[in-house]
Amino acid sequence: MPRVPFVDTEKAQGGARRVFQDQMKLRGRISTLWRTRGWAGNAVEHAWQFYKNLMAEPAEVENKKLTRTLREKIGLITSKSCGCTYCVSFHSSMLGQFGLSEEEVKKTIDYQNSDIPDWEKKVLKFVEEAATEPHKITDQEFKQIRSLGFTNEEMVEIAEVIAMFVGIARLVAILDIEPDEWLENPEYWLGPEETWPEEWHRYKLEPKV
Repeated sequence: MPRVPFVDTEKAQGGARRVFQDQMKLRGRISTLWRTRGWAGNAVEHAWQFYKNLMAEPAEVENKKLTRTLREKIGLITSKSCGCTYCVSFHSSMLGQFGLSEEEVKKTIDYQNSDIPDWEKKVLKFVEEAATEPHKITDQEFKQIRSLGFTNEEMVEIAEVIAMFVGIARLVAILDIEPDEWLENPEYWLGPEETWPEEWHRYKLEPKV
């Protein structure tokens, strides 16, 4: 059960109201995460703006290796590494909206055993380590990712994306935020629940009809 009720979208005021209006315009829905975060008042507006700025498609995509899709993949692996099954379902859904097939999304989740490009495997392995044991990252590992063609700006943004979604995963667990009804059951992406690590945050959604 959620530990904090959702903010009533019809009665929201200030920053929360503006965030809700923006989400409806951009997505046509307001997620349970943000309906819970709405209690933070004007602070949630800053969080939403930061989220949009960080996850936006770079203006000159042809000169950027850190694309919007890769940012979402980083969010997906960060969420999986933190055991946020709700977050995994959300990022998987977002990648589908960006044109990835279900098979491609599942390959990203199981990147170590998939036939995705080698450079992408290295990035996602770095993400997994950064999300769980950042103090163990060596200068050599950081330089290896940098040498794949990322700029200093992009390296900082990679770190920001990881840190943001680690924080969101913790927020979901602390407040026990219920997932959105439109998301697939996490088992669809992660396999049977009995195979999940014990520490993962567990949600049981009804399969979509």
